[in-house]
Amino acid sequence: AALDDSGYPGRLLEDDDLALHSPAAAANEVTLHVDGMTCPKCVGRVERALLAIPGVAAASVDLSTNSAVVSGAYHLPTLLQALEDAGYPARFDAPGGEAAQEVRLRVGGMTCPKCVKRVTTALEALPCVASALVDLA
Repeated sequence: AALDDSGYPGRLLEDDDLALHSPAAAANEVTLHVDGMTCPKCVGRVERALLAIPGVAAASVDLSTNSAVVSGAYHLPTLLQALEDAGYPARFDAPGGEAAQEVRLRVGGMTCPKCVKRVTTALEALPCVASALVDLA
């Protein structure tokens, strides 16, 4: 949908096992695995770091599962960097507990570097995308 909204049709090159979860769901809530928490004070630091990010509406941190559930309008790399800066490295795990993975898309209609920039910007604006590499080839 984000690619279509930017004016470029796109589709997955791989089977459904590499499909991203829907951007609509990801735009509302994401669960992160947070390393380094050992006590309730750590939980408070992680929550404060997340809540300080513009667009984050709520953050719920669970010490027993080493996880944080974040809701709002945010950019996933910003969440991960904020936790890293606070001393708590974190990662996003795809639904089902699988590690985040690379997804390859075929994007039509790109003809120049400006097109590449537009597609990259559209993909990286999705909360479920940590990074995007777009190539005209």
